[in-house]
Amino acid sequence: MRKLLIYSLLFISLIIVLSGADPVVHSSAGRCDSLFTTDSSLQLSISADFTKLLSNITADTTIYKGKIWYIEKDGTKKDFDIKIAIRGRFRRNSENCDFPPLELEFQPRQVRGSIFEHQKKIKLVTHCRSRRSLYEQYLLEEYLIYKTYNLFTDLSYKVRLATISYMDSEGKMSTLTRYAFFLENTTQLARRCEVERMYVQYILARNTDSVHVNMLSVYQYFIGNTDWSIPALHNIIMVRKKPDGPLFAVPYDFEWSGIMNTEYAHPQPILGIGSVRDRVFRGYCRTPEEFERTFDDFRKNKKKIYKLYSTQPGLEARKIKKTLEYIDEFFEIIDNPKFVKREFLEKCRQ
Repeated sequence: MRKLLIYSLLFISLIIVLSGADPVVHSSAGRCDSLFTTDSSLQLSISADFTKLLSNITADTTIYKGKIWYIEKDGTKKDFDIKIAIRGRFRRNSENCDFPPLELEFQPRQVRGSIFEHQKKIKLVTHCRSRRSLYEQYLLEEYLIYKTYNLFTDLSYKVRLATISYMDSEGKMSTLTRYAFFLENTTQLARRCEVERMYVQYILARNTDSVHVNMLSVYQYFIGNTDWSIPALHNIIMVRKKPDGPLFAVPYDFEWSGIMNTEYAHPQPILGIGSVRDRVFRGYCRTPEEFERTFDDFRKNKKKIYKLYSTQPGLEARKIKKTLEYIDEFFEIIDNPKFVKREFLEKCRQ
């Protein structure tokens, strides 16, 4: 009987591995890790050989040793050993950015009882260019895109803003202090939402949760983002709640969106638009009634959205003004039947 149980467990594990899906961990399902339980901004310092790390970000695959620390409210200093790796594609090209996005790896025993408890590897979204304040504005705007999407669904990545002082351990570079934000990893998202990740491309509309995917598609239109695709899994991961249930899409990476309007972003020629500020709906076709129900969700969250942007420390007044004007345009469109027909009903994907 014991051997039969062991063989059964081995067989189940083999099925999970061959399926290509991340198993769902139910022991801590529904838990939001302590790093993401509050919106307060963190004050952190990271020490590493940044002179070497920043000297060849395009091809560097080195894992750097470093330290990270912060001060608790009671004045206690918390410091941990970390490993640092350069990540990304566009941003790790030295022609595009002089400061790359990073991945930090913690030692679980060290971070027990701290804000980094349960973190193993976590992505740190950084400022891209150090000599222009505009790039910190971009970072704050992308952070707010994640925070705004959190208003609509728990099936979204959590983020935590931080002000980080990067200190060169070799003393060859002046300390650099910039905004950054931590991005919840996919394993944590899956555990929190009790879902499993699915590596399935060329997905048909009928295999997705229609309400959720429509909300996501309208949200991408809301921020003016065309740099995504459900069939190609481009800046999208797919998850499901039940083995035979519909698929849900979770978006990430919004730096080419119109609401951010970065100076390096440009639309795909096939879209026939001249600027990323020009919105294009890239979602599936729905009935007018289904679109209207989705639009109502945006109307219900309108005040919260405006508050997020209006009260974000560090975001310049001119950026806030331009962003809110862009958001105003969206609400003008969804409140006008003529514009809804033109932008959604006539341009949707079958």
